[in-house]
Amino acid sequence: MTLDVGTILLMSAAVEFIGAFLLFLFVRTSPSAIDARSVKSLTFWIISFAMCGFGLVALISRGYAPDWISYLFANAAILLAADMRRVAVSKFWGIRSSHWLGLLAAAGWTGLYFVPAFKSSYAAIVFYVHAALLVIVAKAAYQVLSCNRGRLRTARWLGWTYCVAALTHFYVAFSAVLSEHSIFQPFSSIEVIGGYVGIMFVTLFVNTIIVFAMVTEREQLKFQELAQVDPLTNLNNRRAFLNEANDWLKRNSRKERDFSVIMLDLDHFKKVNDTHGHAIGDKVLKISADVLKTELPNDAAIGRLGGEEFAILLKNTPHDRVMYYAERVRCKFIEAVCSDFNGALSVTLSAGYHTENTRSNCPLNTAMAFADRALYQAKDAGRNRVYSSKKPKLDVVRETSRVPEASGFATPKAI
Repeated sequence: MTLDVGTILLMSAAVEFIGAFLLFLFVRTSPSAIDARSVKSLTFWIISFAMCGFGLVALISRGYAPDWISYLFANAAILLAADMRRVAVSKFWGIRSSHWLGLLAAAGWTGLYFVPAFKSSYAAIVFYVHAALLVIVAKAAYQVLSCNRGRLRTARWLGWTYCVAALTHFYVAFSAVLSEHSIFQPFSSIEVIGGYVGIMFVTLFVNTIIVFAMVTEREQLKFQELAQVDPLTNLNNRRAFLNEANDWLKRNSRKERDFSVIMLDLDHFKKVNDTHGHAIGDKVLKISADVLKTELPNDAAIGRLGGEEFAILLKNTPHDRVMYYAERVRCKFIEAVCSDFNGALSVTLSAGYHTENTRSNCPLNTAMAFADRALYQAKDAGRNRVYSSKKPKLDVVRETSRVPEASGFATPKAI
């Protein structure tokens, strides 16, 4: 069997049908392994693969089947299938997308098919179909690459596969326009057409494989993220915090960057659990996490180390601003607990921090040890206060002009 155009088209149709069948089995046999958004996306992929396969089979039947099957239905199905893949990409990332592009292309093709001048011009047919495919595939490529934002490697591969397909459609549409000029006859030779069909076969085959890989990679990434998140507070767990903080320090080791580590602990938290129950204790922990996420800079690395202890890495933050952030968290936490429990529960926190510069090559565990020492000095001094590791006996870090007093609770005094 020679690999002529018809054979390659038949192979492409087989790839589409096999891809649709395998995706169908994947969805049916692994419903708990993939999320609802991926199921919706895969449903559109399945329909797209099947529709494209039928369109390619109809295209191969040209000369044997009526024109309305081999021309009208074949190209309309291929146009709709291409747009369904674009919609499947949108569903994969949870963005809204309509079907108007594919429907408009298919409707335009159907209307032009009944125009004798258009139907009799091979160049016009080729130009319209491939120009429409160019627009659809280019839009799909843009959606893949822009929505992915570099997270999934397989999605980048899919985007670049679409870019190759878009360039191929552009080449064919361009050659169709120029095919009637003798100087451009090589563009429409059977060898070039065979090369185009071969490229499209490769992109269809790669596309089918990447769809499986993309869904699998995203599910694996979700499991990895869940393994790095504290389930109660939705903050980074100890391992994730250490990884993020160490990565940042490593990237900035040759730059002049101020950073600070804050160690934070809720005061008498065991008493809260013993007196009011673990459900109340859990709620207090959630309040503390919400305050940390709200009051600290967006780029701060925050982690729950265990129990009622939290660690924070403030990046590019000078010493005086660390004082402000730590004291603001302390006061806002007291207010939040008081508000949430209508004044029936009083919980405070203590914190210690250590400031360094990335050029000092101070290891993270050393900075955390200094901050932890300052935390325990704050505990020994009476709790509900913030101390610095530099001058723990003299540092008064509460800025009363910028941070409101927490009424009804003790506030730290100058030591």
